[in-house]
Amino acid sequence: MYLEKDRRYKKHYKSKKQQGFLLPVALFIIVVIGGLALMVSKKVSESTATYIISGVSTQAFYAAESGAQAGLHELFFLDVDRQLVDGRCVAMAISQTLSAEGLNNCTVVVSCTCHYENANSCDESNSANYLGLSGISNSFYTLNAQASCGAAPAISQHRIEVGATL
Repeated sequence: MYLEKDRRYKKHYKSKKQQGFLLPVALFIIVVIGGLALMVSKKVSESTATYIISGVSTQAFYAAESGAQAGLHELFFLDVDRQLVDGRCVAMAISQTLSAEGLNNCTVVVSCTCHYENANSCDESNSANYLGLSGISNSFYTLNAQASCGAAPAISQHRIEVGATL
């Protein structure tokens, strides 16, 4: 009788001793998986931020390029009389907020500088510069287009410089 009781006691004791063994393993697995989930979440958010900034930077580049093209159009479209083009370059001050698809939330500012081949600044009011007697036969134009796109905290700026001669 005592022998039987002792066996039952040992069986019962052994099974009780092993209870809870999986609890530390389960906690370890939960902590490791939680850490991995946190790392993946951080990487995804960093990747998303990089993607947004890259997109805004591309927008700013194309906005600056569009501004430079608009400046060239304003400079040369109406005529190719060098004296008139010099005057338009000196007076150029384009400032636009773009609303076209893909360029919305972008602003562009375009300016122009003009120099003769002798490095003097253009003076469209002096007709002698355009008669060929002064030795000046070319004007060199530098258009600067600076664009800014996006909204805080993802703002990007690009500057494009275009040269032309007449």
